[in-house]
Amino acid sequence: MPVPPLPSAISTAGGSPYTIDIPRIAEAAFGDVIYAVASGNVVLRGDGPELRLRIRVINNGRYDLNFWDASFRLAVGGDVLSPSSGLNTLVPGNSLRYGIVTFRLRPPMRTGTLRIGNNQETAEIPLDFSPTGRPPVDEQAEIADSSAQAITAAVVSEPVAVFDAGDMSVTLQRASTRRFANALRLNLSLRMSNRGRYDAHSIQIMMRVEAGGEQRAPFQFPNEPIAAMATATGNAAFDLPTTTTRAVLHTTIGDQTTEKMFDLK
Repeated sequence: MPVPPLPSAISTAGGSPYTIDIPRIAEAAFGDVIYAVASGNVVLRGDGPELRLRIRVINNGRYDLNFWDASFRLAVGGDVLSPSSGLNTLVPGNSLRYGIVTFRLRPPMRTGTLRIGNNQETAEIPLDFSPTGRPPVDEQAEIADSSAQAITAAVVSEPVAVFDAGDMSVTLQRASTRRFANALRLNLSLRMSNRGRYDAHSIQIMMRVEAGGEQRAPFQFPNEPIAAMATATGNAAFDLPTTTTRAVLHTTIGDQTTEKMFDLK
């Protein structure tokens, strides 16, 4: 019995549509906006193969987000392809949407890199679109758990004091990381206590994370009043370089600063 040839590249000579493998790290983060490649299919059309990527975007910001072809490019060899999908819609603040972004491929294209742009930032997700032998996935199927692709790791599981001086104290309740194609996100859950006689505000607390010789400000930080003799809670988030393995948290209130070092995963 003859052995069929291995599928080394996309061919336009017939063939059935199929799904592609999605890399383990297929999310890109830009502050309050998170993109993810949920699935990918290749279909054979009359003028050649078409790559169809189902993209999920989560907009945790307050304002509408443009979800359109202009945010995506596909780098293949020396070419950079623009989408052919015509996607152009809005994603309201604090909501999630799915969309299909398509690219027309030319043999013998086998691998490429999806580039996702947001303002002046770019994330890159490598893709292998050679045949897998598996049928295409349903592009309209409901995906119940939008965080299924998240790669997270615990950094701090028990409360740790990171600042305690004068009338104010800050306790780190929990800390974790989430890995994206373009960032390692450090998420902090904070408890802020005011032992003074007068009201305070979380804006009095300044936090910076030192990683790779650079201090980074949070893109998310609590905006909470803290009444006298009371506590408040909130979350802070920092986007660090993907290669970060150790970070130092600097917490400043007034003229006093404390430091806390963490090993990251």
